Amino acid sequence: MSAKPSPSTSTVGRAETDMGFSWSFPLVIAAVAVLLSPGLMEYFSQLWSKEYYQFFPFLLASVIWFSGQRAAANPNLTEAASYQWWFRGALFLAAETALLLSFMGSNRSPFLFFVAFVAIVFCVSDFWPHRSGLASSLVCVLPLTIIIRPPFDGDQQLIQALQIRTTTAVSLLLDSLQIAHIRVGNVLEMSSGTKLGVAEACSGVQSFYAMLFIAAFIGLSRNYRLIYVVLLMSVGTFWAFAMNVCRVLVVALADVLAGVDLVTGWQHELVGYVTMLLAIPMLLSTDRLLEFIFSGVPDDPAQYRQVNIFVLAWNHLFGSRRLDAESSAQMTPPAFSEQWKSLGVGWRSMYVAAALVITSTAIACSI
Repeated sequence: MSAKPSPSTSTVGRAETDMGFSWSFPLVIAAVAVLLSPGLMEYFSQLWSKEYYQFFPFLLASVIWFSGQRAAANPNLTEAASYQWWFRGALFLAAETALLLSFMGSNRSPFLFFVAFVAIVFCVSDFWPHRSGLASSLVCVLPLTIIIRPPFDGDQQLIQALQIRTTTAVSLLLDSLQIAHIRVGNVLEMSSGTKLGVAEACSGVQSFYAMLFIAAFIGLSRNYRLIYVVLLMSVGTFWAFAMNVCRVLVVALADVLAGVDLVTGWQHELVGYVTMLLAIPMLLSTDRLLEFIFSGVPDDPAQYRQVNIFVLAWNHLFGSRRLDAESSAQMTPPAFSEQWKSLGVGWRSMYVAAALVITSTAIACSI
């Protein structure tokens, strides 16, 4: 008789999971996308017109892939804490409100269609537990928030803020290197007479959104928890800004010290791509550091005389135990048909009514 393997503490936020692919949750995402397709197509066409959003097809593909990898084959309709129902209800109301505002607006805003799409997918994702039963599949659709364009031209305000901060940082570095220059707004005039304008392309907004996506991709591929993925995305924005400052600084130093023109042409694009690629290993290195800092604490009850609530809280936020096959199978929810039959008439009516309200509103807004 073989001994039963004991659970061990994993690295930060990871959970051991079956690497198979389940189509249940991705098909629901696809169905919601088809339902809201008129508004979504217009919204995606607007995103494509912005160069810094043109990575969104890869983002959508990653959401489909990771949702199929992480989500259990069957949703869990019968076991949910009260806070989950408040969460689902709030997202449902947000989606319905967005669709109604889009319908009542004069321009049928595709932005509100996409907000409704994200809210519905987030709401539905909460029904699908992680394959190991350790967390919901909510983290799978977190990347969708990256391509929600900030209202009131918030992305343009972001570009202007990045331009100012990049110019300020480069100017301070040039001062520390005792390189003469004059700063006029977002333009740096070097002693050679060359003017380096930190325009939209040089503001770092492309690397800003790209690093958000890359950080989310790393977090999902390594099975991190939601809070850790958000932390990693925050770190990604820092490295995007730092590498963009290095990009402008290299262009300035090449002009002053070597007389090499990196302001225009393929040389300028090459410097941009190289600094962007350098941000990725920086992000991966920081991920290793964060994994060391936030590693899980051994939580075997036999090691303690009493329960340590701080250990439990820490491991709940950042760490998680790897489950053996038996305990993982125990957390697998029953088949959808069995759960549906076990629900009372009231709950089934509520589910059907919610689906009909969203469907009818989406159709009305699309006509």
